Amino acid sequence: MSCNCENCSARREGRSTITYRTYASGGVVKAELADTTFDAVSLICRLVEKADMKTIGLDGVYENVLLDSSYRGKARANMAEGDVFNEEIGKEMAKGRALEKYHRAMDKKVCAALQDARRLVATIEHYCEKKSIDISEVPTVEDIKRSHFTGHYTHK
Repeated sequence: MSCNCENCSARREGRSTITYRTYASGGVVKAELADTTFDAVSLICRLVEKADMKTIGLDGVYENVLLDSSYRGKARANMAEGDVFNEEIGKEMAKGRALEKYHRAMDKKVCAALQDARRLVATIEHYCEKKSIDISEVPTVEDIKRSHFTGHYTHK
């Protein structure tokens, strides 16, 4: 299967698979994106690895980012209104609907991970303030974004 979006684990070989069932007499095509349970875990682990984190891991949090095992989409030609059944168009529409559901679920898991990361940063910064720990040499999130993703690090 092929999907060209950045967060779609389904485009990687050996991961999610998509199967179709066609019911030509009823003008229906169903698509099922399967084996998706660990896609969010894999994505978040890749992001943690890319961030090169040295002190924080993801042990024990996998169950919080598991996706459903499959996502389904369906396309139906309205033959009563003159639609002509086309299996290839039906497959594309059904796949698109399955992927919409998949991406909505994946996005929720990524946002939950981001919220947890921000909560961790806030908790550590609060602790440092409370204990008068000097964090002036620790780059801010904005500094890290500039240096890691644009190569222009300018810590104040």
